[in-house]
Amino acid sequence: RYKYGPSKCNGDRLPKDRLEEAVLTQLAGIYRNHQLIKQAVAEAAERGERERPKLEHALASCRADIAQTERKLDRYYEAFETGDLSATDCHQRVHRHSARLETLREQEADLTRQLAKHADEPPDTAALAALADQLDDVIANESPEQAKDLLRMLIKEIRVHNRRRILPTYRIPATVRAIPPKVELAGLEPATSWVRSRRSPN
Repeated sequence: RYKYGPSKCNGDRLPKDRLEEAVLTQLAGIYRNHQLIKQAVAEAAERGERERPKLEHALASCRADIAQTERKLDRYYEAFETGDLSATDCHQRVHRHSARLETLREQEADLTRQLAKHADEPPDTAALAALADQLDDVIANESPEQAKDLLRMLIKEIRVHNRRRILPTYRIPATVRAIPPKVELAGLEPATSWVRSRRSPN
C-alpha cells in the first residue's frame, strides 16, 4: 500500500505494536482456558486418526517404490560388471534411478515425520498456564524483537479482513518448558495442534 497506493491494496492500515500486544494478550488468555485447549487437542487427535490410514498407505507405497528402485540399480550394476551394459549407458540409467531414489527417501522421511507427529502427547495444561504468565511478562517488560520471536513461534497465521475482523490462529506447543529471560524459545517443541480464535483481539 505504501509503495503502490490504495488502488493496489485496499486493506486497512493497522498499528502493528497494538495488534501484536492484543494478539499476545488473547493468546495468554487462551492458554489459561483448559477446556478450550483440551477441545483443540482432541480435535487435532481426531484429525490425525482420520489421516493416519492414508499416511500409512502412502508410506508403504513409498517404501515399495524404494525397494523396487534399489533392485533396478542392483541389476544395472550387475549388468555393467558382467559387460552386458556399457559404461555410458550404465551411468545414465544409474544417475536417473539414483535421483529418483533420493526423492523417494525424502518422501519417506517426510511421511514418517507426519506419522510421528500424530503420536505426540497433549501438552500439560499447568505448563501452558505458566507460559501464559510469561507471555504477560513479555508484553510488560521485554523488547519488541523478543515479542516478535514469540509471535513467530506461537502463531500459525493472522488473517486481517478489516479493522473489526482480525482472526488469529494460535499454535499449541507439544512440549512446554520455561522460556528463558531472553525469550530464546528453547523450551518449545513443534506444535501438535492449533486454536483458531473466533473473535478478533481487542
